[in-house]
Amino acid sequence: MSLSDLEDRLEELKDKDVLMILKPGQLNILGQVFRPILCAKIVKVSDKYIELKNVNIKMSNAPEFIFPTPLLIPMEKIAIVSPFDSDTRFALI
Repeated sequence: MSLSDLEDRLEELKDKDVLMILKPGQLNILGQVFRPILCAKIVKVSDKYIELKNVNIKMSNAPEFIFPTPLLIPMEKIAIVSPFDSDTRFALI
């Protein structure tokens, strides 16, 4: 999927809850290493990044952690994005 196609798809999902998986195999935020699986609401889409709020970072040791500030994610780091009910629970293995 090209970045312009991704931008169009994200614009369709704006103001909706999504499940997002990022391209890096793992990330480190606040000293916690985790798989890049997020649930959030898309609040802004530009040609270079998206802004997310109410970001639930799916960490196995803190599965209900909501990041306290909005996050900006570069478009080129997004692997998968799909509409998702943020109340849905699933196992992280």
